[in-house]
Amino acid sequence: SQLPTNQLGLFLASAQPDFSPMHQGGQGTLCLGTPLGIYRSQAASSGAGGVLELLLDLTHIPTTPFSAVAPGDTWYFQAWHRDWNPAPTSNLTAATAVQFR
Repeated sequence: SQLPTNQLGLFLASAQPDFSPMHQGGQGTLCLGTPLGIYRSQAASSGAGGVLELLLDLTHIPTTPFSAVAPGDTWYFQAWHRDWNPAPTSNLTAATAVQFR
């Protein structure tokens, strides 16, 4: 939530945290380690409300190779999105850790 409105965005996932500055002109900090899962097929617009949503399939996290969530796992999720700050760029949200039971 609280993203720029009507901007393209997609979710990223990893079972490992990391903190690396984003390269190639983007802003934000990539807080996810490798292997990095990218939900390319679920890219979406943030819409008028500035919100991106993702329906997770816990049996198919798009890492290479694909991963499945197991009880007790902690996964980290983050969103990449287009931004205007003040010129067109890309940005990353803060990461969220989710512990599965």
